[in-house]
Amino acid sequence: EIASFPNFVADNAIYDNMEVEMLDAVFKEVNAQKYYEAIPTGVGFCMGINYTLTQTIGMFAEDTFGKGYGEENDWCQRAIKEGYTNLLVPNLFVYHKHGGSFTAEEKAALLQKNALKLLERHPNYSKDVDTYIKKDPHQALRYLLALKASDAKVGTHIIFDHDLGGGANIYAEERIEKYLHNRYNVLYIKYDFYTNTFKLFHYHKRYAFSFKISTLEELKTLLAMLQIKEIFLNSLVSFKNNIALLQYLSHLVNDTKTKLIIPIHDYYPVCPSYTLLNEKGQYCDVPTLETCKACLENNTQEWRNFHSDALDIVLWRETWATLLQKSQNILCFSQSSKEILLKTYPHLTIDTIEVIPHEVKSLTPVVLQEKENNTITVGVLGAINYAKGSQIIKQLIKTIERDNLDINIIIIGEITEQINSKHFHVTGRYQRDALPQIIKENQIDIFLIPSIWPETFSYTTQEVMMMKMPLMVFNLGAPAERVKDYAKGYIIDKISADAVLEMLTQIKD
Repeated sequence: EIASFPNFVADNAIYDNMEVEMLDAVFKEVNAQKYYEAIPTGVGFCMGINYTLTQTIGMFAEDTFGKGYGEENDWCQRAIKEGYTNLLVPNLFVYHKHGGSFTAEEKAALLQKNALKLLERHPNYSKDVDTYIKKDPHQALRYLLALKASDAKVGTHIIFDHDLGGGANIYAEERIEKYLHNRYNVLYIKYDFYTNTFKLFHYHKRYAFSFKISTLEELKTLLAMLQIKEIFLNSLVSFKNNIALLQYLSHLVNDTKTKLIIPIHDYYPVCPSYTLLNEKGQYCDVPTLETCKACLENNTQEWRNFHSDALDIVLWRETWATLLQKSQNILCFSQSSKEILLKTYPHLTIDTIEVIPHEVKSLTPVVLQEKENNTITVGVLGAINYAKGSQIIKQLIKTIERDNLDINIIIIGEITEQINSKHFHVTGRYQRDALPQIIKENQIDIFLIPSIWPETFSYTTQEVMMMKMPLMVFNLGAPAERVKDYAKGYIIDKISADAVLEMLTQIKD
């Protein structure tokens, strides 16, 4: 079992019910010289032995081990003591159906009996095997071979994604489920910004393997071996050497005629500042290239965490435009994000852009109870950072305290700002199904989506509307698009805390 495939130290059925010859054809492509590794013992059912060495140490000790188990291990250990090395052949697959020689009872008895004899002759044997198993030197090779074997049967669907967590990752995982339902072979490529590595996850039917690749060049080598059916460019935020990757993908799509799908989760294809917040922390509305150039030089928004170097917005747009034009399908999750994309790239083929809002699981409507006081409690749902409106919340509390207003703000979720006030409370992370009860317990009257960037879709907006709660949003992006036809919705034209308070006053009156 130390030579087992695809799972290590396991009695595997033949991978994906493949024909032995077809699977061995995949193994034949391995450059054996790169993967030779010393092992403590050969595997008796398929083992070549050095004839010259047999003249020195003899053949198997049949008199000691009898008709099965232990004799090949003993011979390999004797070979090691003579200065020889046992090597696993990495470019050959031989199928072994266990249980063909002995019954289960015979096997168990022979193993127990001969294992003791083996340890008497070679006390180090068990330790050597354990060390090899812990090292598992061929793990990556096995996983690559499993990928290549699956690819040989059905080709490969590839998803590129960041590894930062959040909605984009959830969306990719949901897409993987759909692929697997269709029995596709899937390679999910995530980039880990913090370790500068590509994390690869291979899924096919019941199989799941993961391994890492250090460089883009290594990734190119791997992808060149595959029959790529589709590339789904979920998100490239945080990827290093973006331009080089985009240019490579453009050539790959050209050379292989691979189907390319690009979803617009944010505005990274428009600008490295993927929320489109300018150097003043305000929505830029996609100005002229000259304005964009000046902005990127001085912009210190969140995107700078991933780009410390100077960036050429002209090259950025040209490179993305080339790739977008080669896409068979661009997925937008709101009409407003489609409009922003077309404002940036007016020459895109309209027919390739599809607007499909995310599916949002239903929530129970909330029936508000009559309150005994006149306090207005404003709920804010989700993880609130700067782009999501943390400064708006901070300014709201400042004004509420200064003017002694009878208003409380409750964050159902988290916020990046540290705010201390009797008018402010953070519930922390929550279970989605518990939202209606949390709203009732906190006696929330109305919700605010304080995002200051044009979100491409807003789950929180949709969730509040599902719960039939009153809702205020700024006149930006997907939230405003959804709320304009919502009976309990209020759109605030000016993006400011004062504008929010003014709207609250109008609603109250």
